[in-house]
Amino acid sequence: NKGGQLGTGDIVNRLTPSVVTCSAWRRGAQVTEVSCGMHHTLAVAVVGNTHPLKRRVYAWGWGEHGRLGVGHEEMLLSPTEVALLSHRNVCEVRAGEQ
Repeated sequence: NKGGQLGTGDIVNRLTPSVVTCSAWRRGAQVTEVSCGMHHTLAVAVVGNTHPLKRRVYAWGWGEHGRLGVGHEEMLLSPTEVALLSHRNVCEVRAGEQ
């Protein structure tokens, strides 16, 4: 977890499952997809209950090389919406080594 990829708000290693959350998720957004890379994590969440569904992409972890898509290379320790994709209705995400 040295890259913050667990999304728990810190870089502490954990041996047991931990709750990962952000403000949108606490307001009722439902995570439908998660993909874990070596140093980062991506998720898709359904926000609201409108039709068609609004899906948002969230990223966290080590941001080197722009892998998080949030406009900077800083480390993010908790889920952060990828604003660049907010106008898209993304259904799936895939994280890899880079």
